[in-house]
Amino acid sequence: MKQRSDGVEGKGFEDLKAWQLAHQFMLKVHRLSQKFPPEEKYDLFQQIRKASKSIGNNIAEGYGRYHYLDSLRFYYIARGSLNEALSELIQARDLHYIAPDEFNDAYSVGREAERALNGYIAYVQRQKAGRELFGEHFLRGVSVMFLQNRPAHSVILARRSSPPKSHLPSEVILDGNTTAWNAVACVLRPSSYDVSGRSAL
Repeated sequence: MKQRSDGVEGKGFEDLKAWQLAHQFMLKVHRLSQKFPPEEKYDLFQQIRKASKSIGNNIAEGYGRYHYLDSLRFYYIARGSLNEALSELIQARDLHYIAPDEFNDAYSVGREAERALNGYIAYVQRQKAGRELFGEHFLRGVSVMFLQNRPAHSVILARRSSPPKSHLPSEVILDGNTTAWNAVACVLRPSSYDVSGRSAL
C-alpha cells in the first residue's frame, strides 16, 4: 500500500472524492467544448480543456508527494485551475456556445469538486503528514553540488550547521525528484547546512 501525504494508506489518488469530481468535470467540459465554433479552436477551446485537465493532474501529483506542505502546493494549483475553468465555462455560456442547462450541469459539478477539494485541503493541513520526520520547512531545490550521486526518489534533509540566522530555517526538506536544484541556491547558503540523504518510502 502507498503511504499518502495525508498519512492514510490507500490504493491511489483515484480514491479521493475531489479527484473523482474533478475528473467528472473534465469530461463534461471536454464534451461541451466540442460545441464551440471553429474560431475558438486556438482560444477558448484550448484554454478550458487545458484548465480542466490541470485540476485532476495537480490533485494526483500532490497526492504523490511525501511532505504535506509540498502536497498542498499542488492542491492550491488545482483549485486555481478549477476556478479558471469555471470562469471559462461562464464565458462559453455568455457567448451562447452552450445551452443554459448544459452550463448548469457542468458548473454544479465544478463547484462540488471545489468543495471536496477545500475539505481535503483542510484535512491534509490538520494531518501534517511528514512533519514528524522532516519538520515544518519544505523547500524544493538545492545547489547541485549537494546532489551529485544522489539516488532518484531520495529526500534530502539539510540541517543548519552555522550559528542561527533569523532568515534561515533550522532545517529544510528537499525533494530528490525535482530537477530545479539551482532554483533556491540564492536562498540556501551551502556553507550553512549539513546535508544528508534519507529514503522516502
